[in-house]
Amino acid sequence: MTTPLKVWLVNHYAIPESAPGITRHATLARLMEERSDVQTLIISGRGHYWNVAEARDDNSERFSSVPVDVAPANGIRRVLNMLHFALRVVTKALRTPRGQRPDVVLASSPHLFGGVGGWLAARWFRVPFVLEVRDLWPMSLVELLGLKGWHPLVVVMKVLERFLYRVADVVFLVLPGSETHVRAVAGREVRTVTVPNGVDVSTLPEPGAPLSLAGGPISVVYAGAHGVPNALDTMIDAWSIIERRTDAPPMTLRLIGDGKEKPNLQALVAERGLTTVSFEDPVTKSEVRERMRDADILIITWRDSPLYANGISPNKLYDYMAAARPVVIAVNTPINPVAESDGGVSVPPEDPAALVEGLIDLADASPEERARLGRQGMDYVFEHHDLAKVADRLAGELRAAVERGRR
Repeated sequence: MTTPLKVWLVNHYAIPESAPGITRHATLARLMEERSDVQTLIISGRGHYWNVAEARDDNSERFSSVPVDVAPANGIRRVLNMLHFALRVVTKALRTPRGQRPDVVLASSPHLFGGVGGWLAARWFRVPFVLEVRDLWPMSLVELLGLKGWHPLVVVMKVLERFLYRVADVVFLVLPGSETHVRAVAGREVRTVTVPNGVDVSTLPEPGAPLSLAGGPISVVYAGAHGVPNALDTMIDAWSIIERRTDAPPMTLRLIGDGKEKPNLQALVAERGLTTVSFEDPVTKSEVRERMRDADILIITWRDSPLYANGISPNKLYDYMAAARPVVIAVNTPINPVAESDGGVSVPPEDPAALVEGLIDLADASPEERARLGRQGMDYVFEHHDLAKVADRLAGELRAAVERGRR
């Protein structure tokens, strides 16, 4: 029998499994406890969502939210929000009784101030520090938000990125092709392990049949964030073409979720008079899965950016593929799960005309062909992105880090 392992998982933006959004860490924490006797305390920032009601975890013992100010927009307030969270993490560590201290601290990006807070907590506890890299900062700030390399925030983040890569006992990578980047920034060899995103396949409903089989239009669904990196304006541009195409079959586009670009997108749809596009509020993961069951095609788009030369591994893409529906993906990357699985159609990013052709090709395909593509994507997720397998790997690597720290 293994000895219980106590883990602090520091993630400013972690949310419970019952909430809309990215629930990766809550799911991994549950699976590690069920399968590997790993007891995880998730340190997150209460009040970090600017437009979503505060969610509570079904298991309050697994989450510990620290109070931080809300940052409704990017800018200096968002940076102060990040710094505030890091300070709260350190304060919580200093106040933690000796008997409740963890065996290892795992800090997860995107923002690196939280990583520094996790490292300081690990130093105080005298335990190994592990870093998980989900987004490459500050590269994401430069490529997606347009910050210049000499911007003070980018300069500071570059220093923190190099520092954290060098002090971590092991760096967990969500992006499958980012090892070279990490080692180049660190300036030396770094112990890295790929721990990809995925799906808890044990919770998936049966795929079911799309509503179009009962005589309705082809339903195309996007479920996720409505932000600048998501390139949803490309979808709207494509749909403007589709509604004018006389050879296009009857189709609808449903956009489920929220984000700072949503009002702009709604205004764009209204301005163009698009009648087959609808916006829906964010819903829980279980509700999203039910809505994906109704769809014929799922869609996801990215910006045309060098950032994706390191691969992609978004949570929602694996949710899509696990729903056994064909996916239209617009991205430029050498590591493309849709292409690898032959689970749909891949087109260049920010190219509305190419996106239109990909959508119409799938819409014109037979229901049997769409079902075949969807099953191939689902099989790929079951084999490569089952979160139970990811949790086993994560638990094993955390135990190994603790063992190395005891030598």
